[in-house]
Amino acid sequence: MFKSFKARLVIGYTLILVLVLALFSAIIYTYAKQQTYSRIDKSISHRLEQFENSNGVHLKGFRGMGKGIGGKQVFLEEIIDFQGKVISTNDLFGEIKIIIDETTLSQAENEPVITNTTLTDGSTVRAGIKKIDDGYFISALPLYESEQNIFSLSASLLVGNIIFVIISLITGTVFVNRALKPIKTITEKAAQISSGNLSQRVNLKGPKDELKKLADTFDEMIEKLDDLFKGQKNFFADISHELKTPLTVARGEIDVALRNQKTTKKDLKNALNNAQEELEKMTIMVNDLLSLARGEDYKKELKIEKISAKKFLQEIIDKSTNLVKSKGAKIFMDDFE
Repeated sequence: MFKSFKARLVIGYTLILVLVLALFSAIIYTYAKQQTYSRIDKSISHRLEQFENSNGVHLKGFRGMGKGIGGKQVFLEEIIDFQGKVISTNDLFGEIKIIIDETTLSQAENEPVITNTTLTDGSTVRAGIKKIDDGYFISALPLYESEQNIFSLSASLLVGNIIFVIISLITGTVFVNRALKPIKTITEKAAQISSGNLSQRVNLKGPKDELKKLADTFDEMIEKLDDLFKGQKNFFADISHELKTPLTVARGEIDVALRNQKTTKKDLKNALNNAQEELEKMTIMVNDLLSLARGEDYKKELKIEKISAKKFLQEIIDKSTNLVKSKGAKIFMDDFE
């Protein structure tokens, strides 16, 4: 999907950040919600205890404005019989009644139950149900304000996360650009080198981190390649010279022998022998080059021996005599020991 490595790096970094923020926000939201319900449940439990301590008086004599945990709260309270009919209410909400299903009432047979339920107008409340002698006492607190607070918290977390993600995208892009700048430099230098300019070097400045090591290694590699190509150039120049010399000598010997009308059989034989020797040398060099081209582990031991300088020079003179004569010149060597 994302062809650019830089884009993948930024997106990956942002996704990790989003996951961390989502987890952190979920923890905050869950903790806040649990704390909110915990405070409400404590208030309702406290209200149930107050009613029990009042010896179950009729609700007309039991105040609906109770002091819960964290301040004064308005409780909607009812006493219903075992069939669910309302016996008494504090009338704080007019005709609005608390809806309690039979399952919840059966759960309250042994111990008080606190659960979410609804009113007849559809609003949600947190209700505590406690069994009494002639039915059930129900004390409920509206959840509208608490749910609004929780919703505001979740909205704030969402907006904060979005802003943080946008900031992280911007800062991540800047950071990745700076971090990948050396790689971009290496890529540009590699492009220049691929065009044949082996004099280019990265010469990366900065701390000796992984990118610095990569750039230095790259420079060392190019340095070796540069030396290799220079050596290769010199090598081919030497080979050209070495191949040209025997060809020139052989051709000269043959040309002189063919053009000279006074050439004897002996001279012709000498010319052909000299040409053959030069061709044999050239054959050896060509075979050596083929071995190198095939990548063979070519090793040739040097044979070091004493030779006669006089004899060596005389051989050179003999091979060059005909070629020199064709040019109208002479070659000779003074006698020496």
